[in-house]
Amino acid sequence: MAHQSGDILKITPVFKYNFQTDRFVNVWHVLLDLATPKTDPEMAALIGTWLELVYLEHRLVVSTNYQYVEYDWENITQGLLYPAELWPTFVNGAGAGDVLSSMLCGYVFARTYFSRVYGRKYFNGFSEGRNSAYGEADTTALTALTLIAAAGYGDTVVTPGNVFKGVINTTLHGYVEPPTVVARSAWRALQKRRLGIGT
Repeated sequence: MAHQSGDILKITPVFKYNFQTDRFVNVWHVLLDLATPKTDPEMAALIGTWLELVYLEHRLVVSTNYQYVEYDWENITQGLLYPAELWPTFVNGAGAGDVLSSMLCGYVFARTYFSRVYGRKYFNGFSEGRNSAYGEADTTALTALTLIAAAGYGDTVVTPGNVFKGVINTTLHGYVEPPTVVARSAWRALQKRRLGIGT
């Protein structure tokens, strides 16, 4: 089946700590803007490339005890669900030192033009060295969160002519592109998503 411009994908990267069995996920939705239609293997490869662009700065600030496990993906527009794929090159974080508590996360959110409608993401796995003297994300961690948010919720050129546009899944307004994204310096406690809602 060919994946087309205008299709919406749901992409779910999966993470875990070396010493835990619990897995952590982020859920992204993207609107495709493609130079040409893509086959399933071509799209899976583009998704892997996009994820490693989005999480490039993340990998640099999370502990080596944090693993990039796999990613699931689905073409929402066409109603097609695909098997999990391994990350192309990411295996572990590259940050030195022990990890902060798994419940302690960097937090980003994306505003929309609709009242009380926004996207949010929690990122854990940060090394202890990324905790500032004030108990917040240090400058390096905050910069990483800002770049992650911009890449994940913005228009990211994955390869020439192929753009993934981050969108937010809403109950009443469909999939909407956020005009602004914000990274918070204060750590947040991990919160679970309501099934089927949000991005």
